[in-house]
Amino acid sequence: MSVWTLCVRPRFQLFVRPPFGSFKIAEAWSCSNNRSGGCVHCSVVSRKKIILALLALLALGGLSLYLNRDSFSRQAIQISHRVSPWLAQAPRGRRPVSESTGNPVTFSFDRYYRFNRIRVFVASEIETNKYAHPLWDLTSESNSVPTGSFGYGSYLRGMHPAVKNARPDPLEPGVKYRLVVTVGDQEGRHDFSTTPKRPLAAR
Repeated sequence: MSVWTLCVRPRFQLFVRPPFGSFKIAEAWSCSNNRSGGCVHCSVVSRKKIILALLALLALGGLSLYLNRDSFSRQAIQISHRVSPWLAQAPRGRRPVSESTGNPVTFSFDRYYRFNRIRVFVASEIETNKYAHPLWDLTSESNSVPTGSFGYGSYLRGMHPAVKNARPDPLEPGVKYRLVVTVGDQEGRHDFSTTPKRPLAAR
């Protein structure tokens, strides 16, 4: 363990002697006689210089916190969406997931998240009623898989409907919806809408 030695030299200058050398930090002065008649050197440091040193340390600490502010603050969950008409065509031999009149919507995120809950509301309802009924509601206790994108109504590994066997309601074109995702104690929101499906060409 390193030991720092504080010493006062005859010229009344205060030095600090670390293990690797010594350097002066302030002037020291005054001398008084003790009972035995000897002289005692007092390490009286200038108050002004102490204040300046403390201010310099505070300035450096503030600069360090500012430069590393991103490490201490949480970044908001960034969400975007894309209307994907080409996903509306169901694979051969399969029926569409829902009878929605709107095109499918895909959501993308700035990074992968372990979602605790995913909900979609009609925006006008959630703005006036915090207990609005979600059109789509998935939840996870602890084992959701990191996900960077998903489609409305799709299956996500490690998540399940909040109400057993519940299915997502179909999206309608021209209606403003709101996606609300929860990751730990963070919450992200994103408004979106979809467009009308084009009728399938006759074969």
